[in-house]
Amino acid sequence: MTNIDTPLVTIVTPTFNSAQFIGRLLRCIADQSYNNVEHIVIDGGSTDGTIDILKQQQRAKWISEPDNGMYDAINKGMKMASGSIVAYLNSDDLYSNDTIERVVAFFAAHEETDLVYSDLRYIDEDEQTLFIRKYPSFSWRFFTVLDGSTVPQQTCFWRRRVFDSVGFFDSSFRMAGDFEFFVRVGKSCVVSKILGSPLAQFRFHGAMQTLNRQALNDKEIERIHDMYGFPKSFSNSLLKLVATVRYRATNPHRVRDKLFARLSGKETKYRP
Repeated sequence: MTNIDTPLVTIVTPTFNSAQFIGRLLRCIADQSYNNVEHIVIDGGSTDGTIDILKQQQRAKWISEPDNGMYDAINKGMKMASGSIVAYLNSDDLYSNDTIERVVAFFAAHEETDLVYSDLRYIDEDEQTLFIRKYPSFSWRFFTVLDGSTVPQQTCFWRRRVFDSVGFFDSSFRMAGDFEFFVRVGKSCVVSKILGSPLAQFRFHGAMQTLNRQALNDKEIERIHDMYGFPKSFSNSLLKLVATVRYRATNPHRVRDKLFARLSGKETKYRP
């Protein structure tokens, strides 16, 4: 195969005090069925043993220094990246073994596509499947009026040319910077969904920022809606209702599970 047939794919991992999970992620990237992969870890100055784990491995490039939050770290990694296809994956999440191989094949068959995503597998701390969440095909207006929940960041890969069109992540955000970035991408680029099994696994655990910084995330979502012309109004409320129904219609199994939990009085371990 030529270099054109096997493009370099760069995965950036922002991390801080992630010794509990970083080793598993490093193995996940190293064991991909597709070999032409560059893994860049941007550490924010960990003190919990993360650096020791990074020193012991041979595959990933890494730096450790103070940063201005997760999106600043991601931007650092993306500017170091050499790949023509890029993604970022947090240290507590995982890919399937053939994820990058499938992504490269899809991009090769769809030259017009700039960014891809898929359904998402939710796992617990021990990597046991909690459920699979399905997502509708991409619609910029429906996506933007919600909160980013209809495009799972963990499964997203995009061509490097996207940065030439929309720029990098806005590092002023602490939680919702991926939503704001995907809003820009979806407005001017082609976004496609890869069908089939999920490309990534999103790990639920007690220390995850998604659970512990929800108020900040909600505030940033509101800011993004204002930035892109989706203030509170009757028409936007109606559009949001349609978008929500469209999203939930792809997940009847989740509606069933939530209803069963309520009727049985059984509490779910994590938010559905």
